Amino acid sequence: FEPGPSIEGLGRTVTNVVAGAPEEYARRADLFRTLDRTYVRALLDGFREAKRANKSFDWDNVLDVALWVVEQPVDLADVDESQAHYDADPSWRWARKALANLISSGFHGEGKFPFAERERLWAVIEKLSDDPNPTMEHEAKYGGANMDPYTLAINTVRPQAIDAAIQYAFWVRRNIVGEREGNDRPVAGFSCAPEAARLIEQHLLPERDRSQAVRAAIGHWLATLVWFDSSWVRENWEGLFPERPDLLSLAQATWGAHVQYGRLFTSTFELAPMYRAALLHPSGDDKKDKRSPDNRLAEHILTFYWWGMIKLEEPDNLVALLFHAGTAPQRQHAIQYVGWSLMRTDEAIPADVLERLQELWDWRFPALAAAAKASDAATRKAAVEELEEFGYWFASKKLDVLWAVARFDAVVEITGGTERGHAALEYLAEIAEQMPLAAATTLVKFNLTAGKDPWRFHLWKEPAMEIMRRALNSTESGASSMAELLINRWTANVSPEY
Repeated sequence: FEPGPSIEGLGRTVTNVVAGAPEEYARRADLFRTLDRTYVRALLDGFREAKRANKSFDWDNVLDVALWVVEQPVDLADVDESQAHYDADPSWRWARKALANLISSGFHGEGKFPFAERERLWAVIEKLSDDPNPTMEHEAKYGGANMDPYTLAINTVRPQAIDAAIQYAFWVRRNIVGEREGNDRPVAGFSCAPEAARLIEQHLLPERDRSQAVRAAIGHWLATLVWFDSSWVRENWEGLFPERPDLLSLAQATWGAHVQYGRLFTSTFELAPMYRAALLHPSGDDKKDKRSPDNRLAEHILTFYWWGMIKLEEPDNLVALLFHAGTAPQRQHAIQYVGWSLMRTDEAIPADVLERLQELWDWRFPALAAAAKASDAATRKAAVEELEEFGYWFASKKLDVLWAVARFDAVVEITGGTERGHAALEYLAEIAEQMPLAAATTLVKFNLTAGKDPWRFHLWKEPAMEIMRRALNSTESGASSMAELLINRWTANVSPEY
């Protein structure tokens, strides 16, 4: 049986063809009004793909089609997708979603909207912002354990329209500020686009919109909104973060999208009270997932510390609160995150930042060393796992060598191994050229029969043997005898090759 052509398959072809020649199809966009709505959606998807590829086209006819699409009948309830005809779009929702995505993509990059289209763009956004998708029933069915509010937001119409409204406000301000170049007086964000502010405020009213996905769409931009117009954020704080028990899920959706998917600026530190509250009320998600809410919260706080916005000597600072009140996985991730950041930073890191990070470890280490000796097994395990993350710090090669070697040695003495063990030993082998005794002394402390995955030692032959060779051939007092001890231990416990 050979399946014949399908509407859906032809729609994919339309998207690809339009994406390849957007200018030609922009001129003919009006012709699609006579076709099935599946092809209208495919046309809009094609323009979005072209925009993502930085291809330019004339927006005039495209916006005519957009204005026509938003006037098409909207389903008042969700389509029962189990009964829908999958070969064609069962309602205009799919085209409206494609349109919202296209509008959001058109505010930046090559071929962005001309500012003269402000009025028509806003008319499209305003219409889309009233779309019933997602309904409360839709969120109950597809949200919750199935997907978080922000993931639901990027897959539904109304939240994407709110996203477009926020980006519209940024776009308007960029155009107005550009036109007033040389004016020393700053232009406040939403004063340039009051229509956008009013629309977002309307959707912050629980009697108007109780969608968690809509709140997540706003929360995703929270840090940028603080930078853009902090006075607006302050004035709408109660709407963004309602305290009524029956509205708590809305506040959590806003905050969760910011923490998990939003950006950070120095101005974001104005949200410090929310960070404090979040630390005191963890999500309880202990998954070792970089984007889990608790882990991302830890990353934000350590980033503020990296930037010098948090001082350890200040009472009740956020870093201290993180390590005192945070969950064990969260604390471990915080230490790991600093190490990752050190390793992934290619440019030179300023000396004051490195000094600040060293101060952080020296502040944290005594508590971990004590916890590693606790009578409670869970406390010991959590402390050892957090200590082992220092391997990332050491392997980064960014920190003062004498400081790093001394702290790495102290960690291995407690843990018998670290994360990033191979990279750490490679760096230790480099250091052995100038500090053979120190390198060999640390290597002796690696637990060859237990500790952190002892099988890994078979993969670390080259750096380990290099440390032994350099110590054995060194004239530094005690280095050669330490090398002999190492050779005997590794031969007995790892491989006769040593």
